[in-house]
Amino acid sequence: VTDQYFAMDHLEKLEQQSILIFREEFNKINNLAMLWSVGNDSMVMAWLARKAFFGHVPIPVVFMETSYDMPELVELRDRLTKDWNLNLLVARNDAVSREAAESLAAQAAASGMQATVQTASPGATDYGSHIAAARARATEAWIAFGRAEDAAEMVKAFKRARYAPPMFLAQGAAQEGFVRRVGQDAEFALGITAYEPGFATHGNAEFVARWRERWSGEPGLVAANAYSAALVLEAAVRAAGGLEQDRLRAALASLETETPIGRYRVGEGGVQLGASPVVVQIQRGRAEIVWPRARATAQLRLPYPRWEQRQVHAPQ
Repeated sequence: VTDQYFAMDHLEKLEQQSILIFREEFNKINNLAMLWSVGNDSMVMAWLARKAFFGHVPIPVVFMETSYDMPELVELRDRLTKDWNLNLLVARNDAVSREAAESLAAQAAASGMQATVQTASPGATDYGSHIAAARARATEAWIAFGRAEDAAEMVKAFKRARYAPPMFLAQGAAQEGFVRRVGQDAEFALGITAYEPGFATHGNAEFVARWRERWSGEPGLVAANAYSAALVLEAAVRAAGGLEQDRLRAALASLETETPIGRYRVGEGGVQLGASPVVVQIQRGRAEIVWPRARATAQLRLPYPRWEQRQVHAPQ
């Protein structure tokens, strides 16, 4: 221990001890990696790792994706990955997408249609084998569950292979960032979403207007869900006459009310029966509702055009 160490304050000593632990464990453990959520704690860890190895992090950082990652967080993650030259590994335990794909395949089979479920790793960019299989089967509809970046990589792979299924629907095509990632190549992709700022639902216009006053940009699904949940809870508390747990649970079970994401009505086990998602299609750079017809803001355009048939359009 040097005199310099004794001259340090408590925080500086903790930093030096942490740096020492990083260096020791790096030399002891093979295949070492570090979880990195881009939150407060993991940002401190990443910063300490950079200090321990003179600005370079020699181990992979693992980001666990959830379905609730804010676009701003993902953008910050990608920017820091580039600026700090990190070896980023993106992991995802997307049980919802797998279950949705398997359920859809089962429903298709029950209707006399053939459906095949194929999987891809998070962050995949090579869909060559998927495209080859789809071509061999003369696939009429490519339906994908996942995120905006997944849908964007599929479109890029389609273009490289000059492949266009008659219908392309990807859950991520409705998410923020899809159009930005692929530009005009996003045209005519279909997506599924539970919320759009243009919904003509109860209270949505006021919600969107107040959001724009307070923050820049448009509210997304997470914001709309949170606001709608608060409205539902408020209505349930009023119906229950207080916060007593059993009465509040009963009120939530029997409650029917309108929110920006649609009608709140639950069935047995709390399954949502009121609100329903919509199908959107990218047309001239905008997500237009094409189904259900009663809520449509544009007409559905099929088939998904071949790449040689596409035309460049002026942005709106």
